Amino acid sequence: MKSKPWNQRWFAGAAFSLVFLFLAYILMAGSFESLERVVYDAGLRLNDRSPAVEVAVVAIDDQSIENLGRWPWSRGLLANMIDKLREGGAKVVGNTLFLSEPQTDPGLIEIEALLEQFRASGLYQPGAGSEGQKIERSMLAARARLDADGQLAMAYKRYPGVIQAFSLDPGYLRGRPDPVPPTLKKSQITQAVELDVLPAQRVFPTIDTIAQHAAGQGHLTTLLDGDGVQRSEALVVRYF
Repeated sequence: MKSKPWNQRWFAGAAFSLVFLFLAYILMAGSFESLERVVYDAGLRLNDRSPAVEVAVVAIDDQSIENLGRWPWSRGLLANMIDKLREGGAKVVGNTLFLSEPQTDPGLIEIEALLEQFRASGLYQPGAGSEGQKIERSMLAARARLDADGQLAMAYKRYPGVIQAFSLDPGYLRGRPDPVPPTLKKSQITQAVELDVLPAQRVFPTIDTIAQHAAGQGHLTTLLDGDGVQRSEALVVRYF
């Protein structure tokens, strides 16, 4: 009677060698965490499914840049995009672009200086229908066209359904922290949470001009595993 393959010595030796090579690969790749990542990725691939049709991603790709101009785009253009999403019936919009610094057009600075000089001069006549008031209205309209931050802020105000992203530096805080603006404190969690909390040593909040009209704010932080792949996102951040 012919014996089965798994009863042969060569089969046992081959199986032992495969197990040894597999364990050696895991140890060389950085402990048994590699095995956990392999199993996790395999599980995700087995449960892969198409995203819900109710969710749309507005991506900034090469075609968009070719059509609308080189990056970075003016925040006035972003304001137009927010208005179109609102008109299209979007319930919630998440803006993942960081807006931690103001966008100041050089022309805006010049217009504001000229407007101040004009109001201080003898040419300015505040009466209704006067030439001075007409000139002032023209200058104010020019200032509004150049104020990209103001345009985006008004788009947020017209559509109170925008969640704005901000960035931070992970790490343990040392020394005195930077103050957190009231607009960011609105997204603070005051009750205790039973979650792994990510410590932050510095935050880069959205400028108040825009943040005050956002429905809320949330951080976007890239947390990479040992193999350079992001598999998780911190739900809660501890800062000061």
